[in-house]
Amino acid sequence: MFKKLFIVFIALMLLCSCQSEEPETLVVPEEPEVIPETETPEEEKTEFSDTDFLKLRLVLEYPELNPTPCDFEGGYPYKSIKTEVPAEVEELLYRMRRAGEFENARAEDEKMIYAALMALPMVSKYDLEAETAEKMSPLFEEIGDECFYPEEWVEIAAAEIFSGRKEFEHQSLDDIGFLYHEKAGVYTPPNMGLNTVVPYIISYSENGRFCTAEFFYMEASMSGYQLGDGDVFVPCEAELNENLFEKPKFIEFAESGKDLYVANIIKEDDGSYRINHLHKKVVEPKLIAEHIAMLNELERETFGIEHRSWQEENYVRLYKEKPYGENFELAEIPDALEPSSTFYGVSMGEGYQYNGYYVDLNCEGVYPATNFSSKLEVFENLCEWFAPEIIEKSSFEDHVMDFEGEVYLLRHSRGYGTSYYGDSEIIEQTETEMTAIAKIYRIVKEEAGTAEIKFEKIDGNWIIVSVEDNYY
Repeated sequence: MFKKLFIVFIALMLLCSCQSEEPETLVVPEEPEVIPETETPEEEKTEFSDTDFLKLRLVLEYPELNPTPCDFEGGYPYKSIKTEVPAEVEELLYRMRRAGEFENARAEDEKMIYAALMALPMVSKYDLEAETAEKMSPLFEEIGDECFYPEEWVEIAAAEIFSGRKEFEHQSLDDIGFLYHEKAGVYTPPNMGLNTVVPYIISYSENGRFCTAEFFYMEASMSGYQLGDGDVFVPCEAELNENLFEKPKFIEFAESGKDLYVANIIKEDDGSYRINHLHKKVVEPKLIAEHIAMLNELERETFGIEHRSWQEENYVRLYKEKPYGENFELAEIPDALEPSSTFYGVSMGEGYQYNGYYVDLNCEGVYPATNFSSKLEVFENLCEWFAPEIIEKSSFEDHVMDFEGEVYLLRHSRGYGTSYYGDSEIIEQTETEMTAIAKIYRIVKEEAGTAEIKFEKIDGNWIIVSVEDNYY
């Protein structure tokens, strides 16, 4: 019996010793094989896909848009004191910021993006909760910045501003400095930062559902204010804590109409407003229409002279001696004038004489001016509109005449090919120079070409200094 128990005891000892050695043989050799298995998943996680970045962006909740100037404590009313504007309209124009002119609600993509970005608050690494900021680390690393705007936010904000339109092509705004990161699906702001740009509303009107607002953009910075449309600003000497709107430079700028925008706005049934059309108003100097009218006076050879109608009594020129050659010249001063009715029904052949005077057969009529008393006075009036060389290139010398203390307009037959200047548009303008394009029409209203008209501001007045006609 004892022998059998001893054998069992030895067997148990051997069995236990085998079991205690087994973990060492299992763990030690397999340990180096586990390392590559744990490293591989970690490397895959660092390579984020577009979908991974989308999941990160969806963690963020779409915010309220930036407050409008009316919400700033102590802020100025950004509108004319005589203009009553619904707060919703002020907010809408503020959202537009410097989006600029466009043809209709389908604005150019970059302008929609810009308006949305300027209305949105940024996502900043330092404003996020620690846990969320940690989750966003791959995104911050991808863009190399600590602030961004999710592309989904841009689409929603643009839809709020631009009549519900959502679809557009995301892109960087190189001129302004906003960069679009396609893989991360975000925009990063310019490192230099941007000043606050707000609309100053000049006028506002409503006609049923249709509203119209005229405004220009102002830029506020720590150094003061600038006036303009975002491309070329006019500095205004007013600090942030001063009353800008009483400054002479502001008043002059506002009254000039420079950089004026017009917004056509629709009022929806629910009382909300949306931009339907926005364009930059073509701002013409006060007398531009009169300039074109006076240019036509040169073209039609009337020179601003008021006279009797063509059907009323006019005069014929008489000469003591027949001028050299067969033809009389318009510029020649006559020795006498005779009412044209004297010669009605009279057959006047070449060289016809009347009471000892040769009769000018080339000039159809001579009309006394009712608003000028001398040729010099007519010329000086034209100089208020044109540079002297423009007048000299016209037929002024041949068609305006002094005679016995009065000034006369000489007229002859005009062909149907006579042209004149019509619809005009200013294409460039600075404080002292301006270029306009005007359409050229034939006398029967047929469009015949365009003219490039250049102006200069001399002694406070706009003067036409050159006219270049380009006929089709």
